[in-house]
Amino acid sequence: MGDPARHLKPCGAETSSTRTACTQVIDLKQLSRLFGAFPAGLSGRVAGAEAARRAGVAAGLAAVLLGASATAAAAEPHSAGSCAAASGEPAAVVAAEEAFARAARASLKDAFMGVLADDALILDPVPKPGRAVYAAAAASADRLEWYPTLAAVAAAGDLGFTTGPWRYSSADGARVLTGDYVTVWRREATCTWRVVFDGGVPHAPTDPPPPTLESAHTPAVRVAAPPANAVTRDAAAAAIADFERVAREDGIAAGLHTYGLDTGVRLLVRGEEPFEGTGPASAYLEAHRLKGDFVEQARGRSGDGGVVYTTGKLRSEKAATHAYLEIWEYDAAVANFGLRLLLLAALPPPSG
Repeated sequence: MGDPARHLKPCGAETSSTRTACTQVIDLKQLSRLFGAFPAGLSGRVAGAEAARRAGVAAGLAAVLLGASATAAAAEPHSAGSCAAASGEPAAVVAAEEAFARAARASLKDAFMGVLADDALILDPVPKPGRAVYAAAAASADRLEWYPTLAAVAAAGDLGFTTGPWRYSSADGARVLTGDYVTVWRREATCTWRVVFDGGVPHAPTDPPPPTLESAHTPAVRVAAPPANAVTRDAAAAAIADFERVAREDGIAAGLHTYGLDTGVRLLVRGEEPFEGTGPASAYLEAHRLKGDFVEQARGRSGDGGVVYTTGKLRSEKAATHAYLEIWEYDAAVANFGLRLLLLAALPPPSG
């Protein structure tokens, strides 16, 4: 992965002329896709005769992560501005996610180690360092499959996310679990896309399964860049703070009513298929009366400030109840930021 300091850019350290995607690390604890749906550290390592196929899959994954361009494949680090234009397109993030999923068919551990950034967050089920979790993972023949059904990328082409269904099956076929995931991708100084957050929730199988991006002909979205004054006054931070204040005082449903993105918000919670739109998402949250303090552990944003994510734990008066991820996008129609995706992964009750 090289020098971690080269990849990790603290928020606030950049200038308007050199701003790139950054991550503000609040704590080294980080967030996993399956949140307890299968044993921690699951890997799909392939042995013996399959070694050559594994090597080929890994090489293919590396090529896609680099944007499949000669510029991105150069050995020396690049500034974000010198990356090939195609590497910052929404399609490049979708391609990176699909290559990631293909690599996991050979070895889940190798696939994750190949894409996780040095500061990556995974759910396990509480925040833990992603690379440490998978570096310590034991060999396993269990299988994890997934594909994206929605993707978006900042206009700066350096931060985006993908989300869609996953399916886990144990090696003996005795256990099958399904759910939905979300992955946040950041384009590094090397022009390579890396995962900075990966998490999800389990739920019953969807019938029929949701279509892929390709078969649904659903385009991946490029998020509009905010105007300079919105970046200068940090309108995203103000929106996040107000949403979390309302959620603490009046419940998350009330916050979503105000800040759910007009073009559609997606809510991921344990035991339920994704809720699409402010109405269905708010109805669920009102029925379950979720509220509490959002205790942030890390925050990241695109270079142009148009896409922001924040993650941590939701705490009630007594204990943490959920791990969370918020993804915010600038909405030019209302000249403010709106919540595009909210993941609330319920945590096991405290022991004792």
